[in-house]
Amino acid sequence: MKRMLKALLAFGLVWGSTEYSLFGSPENSSLSHDGFRRTTAVGEAASGPGIRIRIYNLAAVSQATLDRAIKEADRIFRAAGVDMEWIECGVDNQNTATAQECQKPAGPLALNLRITLRYDQANPGVEDTFFGVAQPYQDGGVQAALFYQHIDSFAKAGTASRSLLLAHAIAHEIGHLLLWSKSHSSTGIMQASWRQADLKAIEQGQLAFSPSEAESMRANLLARQKHYQLITASERLP
Repeated sequence: MKRMLKALLAFGLVWGSTEYSLFGSPENSSLSHDGFRRTTAVGEAASGPGIRIRIYNLAAVSQATLDRAIKEADRIFRAAGVDMEWIECGVDNQNTATAQECQKPAGPLALNLRITLRYDQANPGVEDTFFGVAQPYQDGGVQAALFYQHIDSFAKAGTASRSLLLAHAIAHEIGHLLLWSKSHSSTGIMQASWRQADLKAIEQGQLAFSPSEAESMRANLLARQKHYQLITASERLP
């Protein structure tokens, strides 16, 4: 049994066209760990599988804006049957448990979301689209980033608030990771860009994942959970 588990871990698993790294990737060394604040958005529990999202607020988004954005993003995912646990990293807090969680490597059930001010032009090969980027094919899909200056500029044009735009941008980029896809849809949250009608839908809380996207995310989360169980089972073997 131990030999079989080690063989599976060494070989890796492939779902669809995505090769998945079982161990995820190490934390980005540029992330700040001076202080930590953990937030679990309040809402009715989803009926589907869950995952942990660690938010690194490198853009110093105001706490009120970030809290509202997390609450709305949580609602969006719960409507899709996905249960989220949100942890804020890098905020002035001395919670030891949170600090330790934020310093762990990303993995199948712990994704990293960095909120930066702008697109990093020093990263060639990373396409600057929408309000952020996600890496669904790298290390099994555990890293995403948002560009808050883009979101702020868009909000200044009116229609939707910063917190609502941030919430839907979070849902969009995390959606790429959970769908294991860079593809965009013709309607809803996973569009490549939002039209005026979509901004009104955002303001009214009506922009959502499609039923097929929600089903795919739930199925992929179950696959992530099985992968995690395989890892932990192997680690417990002598």
